[in-house]
Amino acid sequence: MTSRLTGILLFALAPLVGLAVTYGLRAQDDAASPEQRLRTLLEERRDTLSERLDALENMREVGLGDADVVVSARIDVLDAELELAATKAERIEVLKKRLRSFRELEDWARHSRRLLHAHRARTTRTAVDAAGDMLLAKAARMQDEIDLLREEMTKE
Repeated sequence: MTSRLTGILLFALAPLVGLAVTYGLRAQDDAASPEQRLRTLLEERRDTLSERLDALENMREVGLGDADVVVSARIDVLDAELELAATKAERIEVLKKRLRSFRELEDWARHSRRLLHAHRARTTRTAVDAAGDMLLAKAARMQDEIDLLREEMTKE
């Protein structure tokens, strides 16, 4: 009987303990400097985007996703990592990874365009849509090359 009563009490008190912990953490957050809070949020955002990327990669492995969505999600993670990069070397490394991803996205768009022309009767997308995707991917890749060159040219 005592263990049952203890279990019921723990079940009933769990939400209150959760609230107390949450408010305690929030009080700690309020005491942290704005820089520390920003860093924490940036890290949480990166971690959330990484979880999304993992899920999309798993879906892609079993044939339930498109390659461009996975590559775009990877670029989102790299954008979040770029915001966290503290040194020039870290920024350059992330920008190089992003550039590889943008090249992969551009290749995917180019391949998609060829497939569209080959199978036009079986798709509702138009050639204009495919050309637009390819040009957007190319422009994004070029912007990333520009960002990388600018970063390499800056002094630390």
